[in-house]
Amino acid sequence: MFSTGFWIAIAAVIAVFGLAVLVGMNMKRIVRFLIRVDIQNDFCEGGSLEVKGGGLIVALVNKLSQLGKRVGYYHRIIDSQDSHPADHGSFFTQHPGLAAFTMHTLNGLAQMLWTVHCVIDTLGWQFHKDLDRTPGIVDHTVRKGQDARVDSYSAFYDNGREASAALKAQYPFLGQATGLADYIVAEADKLGADEIVIDVVGLAFDYCVAFTAIDARTIVYKGKPVSVRIIIDATKAIANTPEQIAAKVKELEALGIEIVYSKDVINEMTARAAAAVSPIMPH
Repeated sequence: MFSTGFWIAIAAVIAVFGLAVLVGMNMKRIVRFLIRVDIQNDFCEGGSLEVKGGGLIVALVNKLSQLGKRVGYYHRIIDSQDSHPADHGSFFTQHPGLAAFTMHTLNGLAQMLWTVHCVIDTLGWQFHKDLDRTPGIVDHTVRKGQDARVDSYSAFYDNGREASAALKAQYPFLGQATGLADYIVAEADKLGADEIVIDVVGLAFDYCVAFTAIDARTIVYKGKPVSVRIIIDATKAIANTPEQIAAKVKELEALGIEIVYSKDVINEMTARAAAAVSPIMPH
Protein backbone atom coordinates (compact mmCIF):
# COMPACT_ATOMS: atom_id res chain seq x y z
CA MET A 1 0.00 0.00 0.00
CA PHE A 2 1.14 3.51 -0.74
CA SER A 3 1.61 5.86 2.16
CA THR A 4 -0.72 8.72 3.04
CA GLY A 5 2.05 11.13 2.07
CA PHE A 6 2.20 9.60 -1.40
CA TRP A 7 -1.50 10.15 -1.99
CA ILE A 8 -1.29 13.70 -0.67
CA ALA A 9 1.54 14.38 -3.13
CA ILE A 10 -0.49 12.89 -6.01
CA ALA A 11 -3.50 15.00 -5.04
CA ALA A 12 -1.33 18.10 -4.97
CA VAL A 13 0.02 17.38 -8.44
CA ILE A 14 -3.51 16.86 -9.79
CA ALA A 15 -4.67 20.09 -8.13
CA VAL A 16 -1.78 22.05 -9.62
CA PHE A 17 -2.43 20.53 -13.05
CA GLY A 18 -6.13 21.37 -12.81
CA LEU A 19 -5.34 24.93 -11.81
CA ALA A 20 -2.97 25.25 -14.76
CA VAL A 21 -5.71 24.03 -17.10
CA LEU A 22 -8.16 26.57 -15.65
CA VAL A 23 -5.63 29.37 -15.95
CA GLY A 24 -4.93 28.34 -19.53
CA MET A 25 -8.64 28.41 -20.32
CA ASN A 26 -8.86 31.92 -18.87
CA MET A 27 -5.91 33.15 -20.90
CA LYS A 28 -8.19 33.68 -23.90
CA ARG A 29 -8.29 37.43 -24.44
CA ILE A 30 -11.81 38.67 -25.20
CA VAL A 31 -11.99 42.33 -26.20
CA ARG A 32 -15.37 44.02 -25.79
CA PHE A 33 -16.73 47.01 -27.68
CA LEU A 34 -19.87 49.00 -26.89
CA ILE A 35 -21.45 50.80 -29.87
CA ARG A 36 -23.91 53.53 -28.89
CA VAL A 37 -26.02 54.23 -31.96
CA ASP A 38 -27.31 57.72 -32.83
CA ILE A 39 -28.27 59.02 -29.37
CA GLN A 40 -28.94 62.44 -30.84
CA ASN A 41 -31.44 65.20 -30.17
CA ASP A 42 -33.50 64.65 -33.31
CA PHE A 43 -34.20 61.06 -32.24
CA CYS A 44 -35.15 62.02 -28.69
CA GLU A 45 -38.15 63.84 -27.24
CA GLY A 46 -38.93 67.00 -29.19
CA GLY A 47 -36.69 66.02 -32.09
CA SER A 48 -37.75 66.16 -35.70
CA LEU A 49 -37.67 62.34 -35.99
CA GLU A 50 -38.49 61.50 -32.40
CA VAL A 51 -38.31 57.88 -31.25
CA LYS A 52 -40.84 57.61 -28.45
CA GLY A 53 -38.97 57.52 -25.14
CA GLY A 54 -35.62 57.92 -26.87
CA GLY A 55 -34.14 60.11 -24.16
CA LEU A 56 -35.15 57.66 -21.45
CA ILE A 57 -32.33 55.27 -22.34
CA VAL A 58 -29.56 57.83 -21.72
CA ALA A 59 -29.17 57.16 -17.98
CA LEU A 60 -28.95 53.41 -18.58
CA VAL A 61 -26.49 53.83 -21.45
CA ASN A 62 -24.35 56.02 -19.18
CA LYS A 63 -24.46 53.40 -16.42
CA LEU A 64 -23.37 50.63 -18.80
CA SER A 65 -20.63 52.84 -20.21
CA GLN A 66 -19.27 54.17 -16.93
CA LEU A 67 -19.34 50.87 -15.06
CA GLY A 68 -18.06 49.02 -18.10
CA LYS A 69 -15.05 51.29 -18.40
CA ARG A 70 -14.40 51.43 -14.65
CA VAL A 71 -14.15 47.65 -14.23
CA GLY A 72 -12.38 47.10 -17.55
CA TYR A 73 -15.28 45.25 -19.13
CA TYR A 74 -15.55 47.49 -22.19
CA HIS A 75 -12.21 48.12 -23.83
CA ARG A 76 -13.55 50.62 -26.36
CA ILE A 77 -16.78 52.63 -26.54
CA ILE A 78 -17.92 54.03 -29.87
CA ASP A 79 -20.64 56.56 -30.71
CA SER A 80 -22.24 56.69 -34.14
CA GLN A 81 -23.66 60.00 -35.32
CA ASP A 82 -26.21 60.37 -38.10
CA SER A 83 -24.75 63.26 -40.11
CA HIS A 84 -26.78 64.41 -43.10
CA PRO A 85 -26.35 67.29 -45.53
CA ALA A 86 -29.43 69.52 -45.76
CA ASP A 87 -30.36 68.09 -49.17
CA HIS A 88 -30.15 64.42 -48.22
CA GLY A 89 -32.14 62.19 -50.55
CA SER A 90 -33.91 60.39 -47.71
CA PHE A 91 -35.73 63.60 -46.74
CA PHE A 92 -39.29 63.84 -48.02
CA THR A 93 -38.67 67.52 -48.73
CA GLN A 94 -36.39 66.48 -51.60
CA HIS A 95 -39.31 64.74 -53.34
CA PRO A 96 -42.11 67.20 -54.16
CA GLY A 97 -45.55 65.68 -53.88
CA LEU A 98 -44.48 62.88 -51.56
CA ALA A 99 -45.22 62.81 -47.85
CA ALA A 100 -42.98 61.82 -44.96
CA PHE A 101 -43.02 58.14 -43.96
CA THR A 102 -43.88 56.85 -47.42
CA MET A 103 -41.75 54.36 -49.32
CA HIS A 104 -39.90 55.56 -52.41
CA THR A 105 -36.91 54.49 -54.49
CA LEU A 106 -33.61 56.29 -54.03
CA ASN A 107 -30.89 55.40 -56.53
CA GLY A 108 -32.18 51.88 -56.94
CA LEU A 109 -32.88 51.15 -53.27
CA ALA A 110 -36.20 51.07 -51.43
CA GLN A 111 -36.19 54.12 -49.20
CA MET A 112 -38.44 55.33 -46.43
CA LEU A 113 -38.81 59.09 -46.76
CA TRP A 114 -38.05 60.72 -43.43
CA THR A 115 -38.61 64.14 -41.98
CA VAL A 116 -35.52 66.38 -42.12
CA HIS A 117 -33.23 65.23 -39.31
CA CYS A 118 -29.65 65.24 -38.03
CA VAL A 119 -28.47 67.90 -40.46
CA ILE A 120 -24.80 68.55 -39.76
CA ASP A 121 -24.11 71.41 -37.31
CA THR A 122 -27.74 71.78 -36.20
CA LEU A 123 -29.04 71.25 -32.66
CA GLY A 124 -30.83 68.09 -33.75
CA TRP A 125 -27.55 66.61 -35.01
CA GLN A 126 -25.89 67.02 -31.63
CA PHE A 127 -25.77 64.22 -29.08
CA HIS A 128 -28.27 64.23 -26.22
CA LYS A 129 -27.01 66.68 -23.61
CA ASP A 130 -26.95 64.09 -20.82
CA LEU A 131 -25.04 61.42 -22.75
CA ASP A 132 -21.62 60.97 -21.15
CA ARG A 133 -19.20 61.86 -23.92
CA THR A 134 -16.16 62.53 -21.76
CA PRO A 135 -12.80 61.37 -23.17
CA GLY A 136 -12.50 58.66 -20.52
CA ILE A 137 -15.73 57.13 -21.79
CA VAL A 138 -15.85 57.60 -25.57
CA ASP A 139 -12.92 56.32 -27.59
CA HIS A 140 -14.19 56.88 -31.14
CA THR A 141 -17.02 58.62 -32.99
CA VAL A 142 -18.10 57.52 -36.46
CA ARG A 143 -20.30 59.67 -38.69
CA LYS A 144 -22.72 58.09 -41.11
CA GLY A 145 -25.23 59.22 -43.72
CA GLN A 146 -23.01 61.96 -45.13
CA ASP A 147 -23.59 61.08 -48.79
CA ALA A 148 -26.81 62.76 -49.98
CA ARG A 149 -27.36 59.99 -52.54
CA VAL A 150 -27.82 57.10 -50.10
CA ASP A 151 -29.10 56.57 -46.57
CA SER A 152 -26.99 54.92 -43.88
CA TYR A 153 -28.77 52.97 -41.18
CA SER A 154 -25.73 50.96 -40.12
CA ALA A 155 -22.74 52.47 -38.35
CA PHE A 156 -20.56 50.26 -40.56
CA TYR A 157 -21.82 50.80 -44.13
CA ASP A 158 -24.07 53.01 -46.21
CA ASN A 159 -27.21 51.24 -47.39
CA GLY A 160 -26.87 48.99 -50.42
CA ARG A 161 -23.96 46.84 -49.32
CA GLU A 162 -25.91 43.75 -50.39
CA ALA A 163 -27.19 45.26 -53.64
CA SER A 164 -26.64 43.38 -56.89
CA ALA A 165 -23.42 43.85 -58.83
CA ALA A 166 -25.41 45.46 -61.63
CA LEU A 167 -26.95 48.04 -59.30
CA LYS A 168 -23.58 48.79 -57.73
CA ALA A 169 -22.09 49.26 -61.18
CA GLN A 170 -24.79 51.82 -61.87
CA TYR A 171 -24.51 53.46 -58.42
CA PRO A 172 -20.94 52.78 -57.21
CA PHE A 173 -21.46 54.83 -54.04
CA LEU A 174 -23.83 52.22 -52.57
CA GLY A 175 -22.63 50.28 -49.54
CA GLN A 176 -19.52 52.32 -48.86
CA ALA A 177 -17.77 51.60 -45.54
CA THR A 178 -17.58 54.13 -42.71
CA GLY A 179 -14.28 52.64 -41.51
CA LEU A 180 -15.76 51.30 -38.27
CA ALA A 181 -15.01 47.64 -39.00
CA ASP A 182 -11.38 48.48 -39.72
CA TYR A 183 -11.17 50.47 -36.49
CA ILE A 184 -12.56 47.60 -34.41
CA VAL A 185 -10.19 45.04 -35.93
CA ALA A 186 -7.19 47.36 -35.53
CA GLU A 187 -8.03 48.07 -31.88
CA ALA A 188 -8.58 44.39 -31.16
CA ASP A 189 -5.16 43.61 -32.65
CA LYS A 190 -3.60 46.37 -30.59
CA LEU A 191 -5.15 44.89 -27.44
CA GLY A 192 -4.01 41.35 -28.25
CA ALA A 193 -7.51 39.96 -28.69
CA ASP A 194 -8.33 36.35 -29.39
CA GLU A 195 -12.04 37.08 -29.76
CA ILE A 196 -14.27 40.15 -30.14
CA VAL A 197 -17.63 40.81 -28.48
CA ILE A 198 -19.69 43.80 -29.64
CA ASP A 199 -22.65 45.13 -27.64
CA VAL A 200 -25.05 47.54 -29.34
CA VAL A 201 -27.41 50.08 -27.74
CA GLY A 202 -29.16 53.25 -28.89
CA LEU A 203 -31.73 54.44 -31.40
CA ALA A 204 -33.71 53.04 -32.99
CA PHE A 205 -33.84 49.33 -32.23
CA ASP A 206 -35.60 48.30 -35.43
CA TYR A 207 -33.57 50.50 -37.79
CA CYS A 208 -30.08 51.77 -37.05
CA VAL A 209 -29.42 49.53 -34.05
CA ALA A 210 -30.56 46.42 -35.93
CA PHE A 211 -28.63 47.27 -39.11
CA THR A 212 -25.50 48.04 -37.08
CA ALA A 213 -25.73 44.70 -35.26
CA ILE A 214 -26.31 42.82 -38.52
CA ASP A 215 -23.23 44.35 -40.11
CA ALA A 216 -21.15 43.84 -36.96
CA ARG A 217 -21.96 40.15 -37.18
CA THR A 218 -20.30 39.96 -40.62
CA ILE A 219 -16.85 40.80 -39.15
CA VAL A 220 -14.63 37.73 -39.05
CA TYR A 221 -11.75 37.97 -36.59
CA LYS A 222 -9.02 35.33 -36.51
CA GLY A 223 -11.22 32.97 -38.47
CA LYS A 224 -14.30 33.39 -36.29
CA PRO A 225 -17.37 35.66 -36.63
CA VAL A 226 -17.49 38.19 -33.82
CA SER A 227 -20.12 37.81 -31.12
CA VAL A 228 -22.82 40.50 -31.25
CA ARG A 229 -25.41 41.35 -28.63
CA ILE A 230 -28.14 43.99 -28.49
CA ILE A 231 -28.91 45.22 -24.98
CA ILE A 232 -32.57 45.64 -25.76
CA ASP A 233 -33.70 47.70 -22.77
CA ALA A 234 -30.97 50.23 -23.66
CA THR A 235 -32.75 50.84 -26.98
CA LYS A 236 -36.08 52.24 -28.11
CA ALA A 237 -37.90 51.29 -31.30
CA ILE A 238 -39.92 53.07 -33.95
CA ALA A 239 -42.22 50.03 -34.05
CA ASN A 240 -45.04 50.46 -31.58
CA THR A 241 -46.51 46.98 -31.07
CA PRO A 242 -45.14 43.98 -29.15
CA GLU A 243 -45.70 41.85 -32.25
CA GLN A 244 -43.46 44.07 -34.36
CA ILE A 245 -40.72 44.02 -31.73
CA ALA A 246 -41.00 40.24 -31.36
CA ALA A 247 -40.70 39.77 -35.13
CA LYS A 248 -37.55 41.90 -35.25
CA VAL A 249 -36.05 40.00 -32.30
CA LYS A 250 -36.74 36.70 -34.07
CA GLU A 251 -35.13 37.99 -37.27
CA LEU A 252 -32.00 39.16 -35.43
CA GLU A 253 -31.64 35.96 -33.42
CA ALA A 254 -31.84 33.95 -36.64
CA LEU A 255 -28.76 35.89 -37.80
CA GLY A 256 -26.83 34.89 -34.68
CA ILE A 257 -27.36 38.14 -32.76
CA GLU A 258 -28.06 37.68 -29.06
CA ILE A 259 -30.75 39.79 -27.39
CA VAL A 260 -29.85 40.50 -23.76
CA TYR A 261 -30.94 42.76 -20.91
CA SER A 262 -28.87 45.32 -19.05
CA LYS A 263 -29.30 43.65 -15.66
CA ASP A 264 -27.58 40.53 -16.97
CA VAL A 265 -24.75 42.54 -18.53
CA ILE A 266 -24.26 44.54 -15.32
CA ASN A 267 -24.26 41.33 -13.27
CA GLU A 268 -21.60 39.96 -15.61
CA MET A 269 -19.54 43.13 -15.19
CA THR A 270 -19.67 43.05 -11.41
CA ALA A 271 -18.96 39.32 -11.25
CA ARG A 272 -15.88 39.68 -13.43
CA ALA A 273 -14.69 42.66 -11.41
CA ALA A 274 -15.09 40.71 -8.16
CA ALA A 275 -13.26 37.70 -9.59
CA ALA A 276 -10.38 39.91 -10.69
CA VAL A 277 -9.72 41.17 -7.17
CA SER A 278 -10.63 38.11 -5.07
CA PRO A 279 -7.57 36.39 -3.56
CA ILE A 280 -7.22 32.60 -3.75
CA MET A 281 -7.99 31.52 -0.22
CA PRO A 282 -6.44 28.36 1.31
CA HIS A 283 -8.81 25.57 2.34
